[in-house]
Amino acid sequence: MGAGASFGAGAKAVVQHGGHVDIPIQSAFWDVFLRFCKNNKNRSVIESFLFRYFLGYDRAPARLNPAMRRKCFQSVDVEEVFT
Repeated sequence: MGAGASFGAGAKAVVQHGGHVDIPIQSAFWDVFLRFCKNNKNRSVIESFLFRYFLGYDRAPARLNPAMRRKCFQSVDVEEVFT
């Protein structure tokens, strides 16, 4: 998955059995990425990492529902995280 490609440009990644997944843009990357997590523990670890090192929290906010947590990550630069 790459964050620089645009949905409008038709950027797609090939998946098993011949399917395709749209490659998300920066603003939608974390929402899509966190939905592909294998399980809730992996998702929680990634969210905690992003909150701590890129949003300045000591811990992930406990009272936010999953959609609101993913919305917080829109400002996190994808390339900065993966470099």
